[in-house]
Amino acid sequence: MPSYTDEQKRMAVDMVEECGGSVTRAMRKLGYPTRQTLYHWLNRRDASHERKAGRPWSHYDPALKAQAVAFVRSGMAGKDVAEMLGASSAAVVYNWARAAESPSPAAADRSPIEPMRDSEDRAYDGFEGSLEERVRQLELENDILRAAAKVLKAESPSPMMNREKALVINELRATTGRRLKELTGSLRISKSSYEYQRRAISRPDKHAGLRARVREAFEGASASRGYRYVTHALRSGDDPVAVSEKVVRRIMREEGLAVSYAKKKARYSSYKGEISDAPDNLVNRDFRAAAPNELWLTDITEFGLPDGKVHLPPILDCFDGGLPAWSIGTSPNAELANSSLEAACGTLREGQRPVTHSDSKNVASRFCGNRNGAVSCSRDRIAAS
Repeated sequence: MPSYTDEQKRMAVDMVEECGGSVTRAMRKLGYPTRQTLYHWLNRRDASHERKAGRPWSHYDPALKAQAVAFVRSGMAGKDVAEMLGASSAAVVYNWARAAESPSPAAADRSPIEPMRDSEDRAYDGFEGSLEERVRQLELENDILRAAAKVLKAESPSPMMNREKALVINELRATTGRRLKELTGSLRISKSSYEYQRRAISRPDKHAGLRARVREAFEGASASRGYRYVTHALRSGDDPVAVSEKVVRRIMREEGLAVSYAKKKARYSSYKGEISDAPDNLVNRDFRAAAPNELWLTDITEFGLPDGKVHLPPILDCFDGGLPAWSIGTSPNAELANSSLEAACGTLREGQRPVTHSDSKNVASRFCGNRNGAVSCSRDRIAAS
């Protein structure tokens, strides 16, 4: 990002004033900076907010905005207000008026929120009219919420569509006897929109005959074909009907006609389960040993070489990290695993009975082939005696 001197900033601001407030002409003459940077310099200098030729380069004065809002509220047209006060357009004036009626969240009160206390205000104080009218409005709101929960299972009537509001009005007219004008006003729906929706709801289903044929075609395929097959069956049957896939898809969704897919057959696995019961967990995640040949760890490690794979099943002593024995082979079979274990057992002295542990089920299963029966194996542990 270029760095400008104070002299360059001053020259840029003076050039804007010489160009009659036109930022575009000033930038073309100077060749710098960006429009946003020049706006920033102008605002820092607190330049004039008067309307000049061309697009205004600074914010309007708050007093001018307030005056424009007052004129709009008095009934003047936005175009007349913009011409009189020098605003860029009527849309800007109307935006000021809307912002004044609904202030932005940034202008809201940011004072700390006090804890809730018991209030003496009555629930109907927010309504207008006499006490009886307030109670009546509360009862109407309660009836609307109950009908919305009953008919639509909705939390509130605000996000409802006109068709849903018409259903609620029909329910209230049948159960409470309230006037139609009162219900439409509370639910924010015009009488013409309600009448249109009421006639649409009472209108017979034009796809009633098609629904039966869609269900028949779907069930005839054992519920295993989708909307494309059903559409093709309807178009090419003995009594063909011209129908789009979109209509068939909608009818199937409304009728709950979903394809039931068969479960995929499980892949073949040669694993038949463990060949012996799992021994007790003698190690219990404590891999410390007080003397040599008390606790051994083992696993099979695979190395990828240019000529193929090589497998290494070492025996590690937890006392000093030494390797009593190991072996190397090209296939991780029982013979390779037993050779490491037998070689390690050959280094034991009389009376030494180490515990051998492995986290690999493959190693455990292959050590089960030990010929002398000195190893008791499990899925993830090996206890050697």
